[in-house]
Amino acid sequence: MPRRIDQRARAERVWPILVDTSRLRMTITYGDLSSKVGLHHRAARHFLAFIQEQMRVRKLPPIQALVVNQRTREPGAGLAVAHTGKAWQRQLAKVYAHRWPTHAPFGRRTPR
Repeated sequence: MPRRIDQRARAERVWPILVDTSRLRMTITYGDLSSKVGLHHRAARHFLAFIQEQMRVRKLPPIQALVVNQRTREPGAGLAVAHTGKAWQRQLAKVYAHRWPTHAPFGRRTPR
């Protein structure tokens, strides 16, 4: 039986990188983000989909909108919110303005 990949754990690992990117008011490529945590860039869509759902459920700005294609400098089509032009820029403005916690808001609960 294949081992199930823990996308929550991967999302927790990239969270501080996304927060730092937001604080710098920048974007980051799928490749750069993935390589910082030792993953192939194709893995990004899976952990970013997890983050996207967590942001939606918690009614937070779409921090995953910071991650862009190296060639187009825009997010991929998997981004559930506007991912091109002025609409995407408005999403980025919300992400940059938000005060993000250092630790992922969807992190594992530690046992008492």
